Amino acid sequence: MLLHSPPTLSVLAYSLLYLCVCVHAVDHQIEKLDDVATTLEELWVSYNQITTLDGLSGLTNLTTLYISYNLIKSWAELDKLATLPHLKDVLFVGNPIYDETPSRCPPPLSLSLS
Repeated sequence: MLLHSPPTLSVLAYSLLYLCVCVHAVDHQIEKLDDVATTLEELWVSYNQITTLDGLSGLTNLTTLYISYNLIKSWAELDKLATLPHLKDVLFVGNPIYDETPSRCPPPLSLSLS
C-alpha cells in the first residue's frame, strides 16, 4: 500500500514507520520525505529503531524533532541537525547517546535551539 503525502503536510507523527516515512530495514534511517520537505514543521518519530539522522537535511522548515527511544549512539549525529535553519526543539531521551553522558550531571530531557 502506498500512501501519498499531501504537499502541505506540516506535522508528521508516526511510530513504527511504514507508510509516509520509510525506515530502511538495513540502515534504520529516515527517508522518502522529499514530497513534504519544504512544508514539514514537526517530525515525531520515536520508537522506530532509527540509528542515523541522515535523510533530514532537506527539511528546511522543520522546527521540532522528537526522536526518543531510537538507537542514536553517536553525538556526531547531532552535527547533521546544523543544516536545519528553523529547528528549535529536539528530544532524544532514551537513545544510547545518553550512555556517554557523565553520571554526575543528569542528561537534558530536550535540546532547545534558538
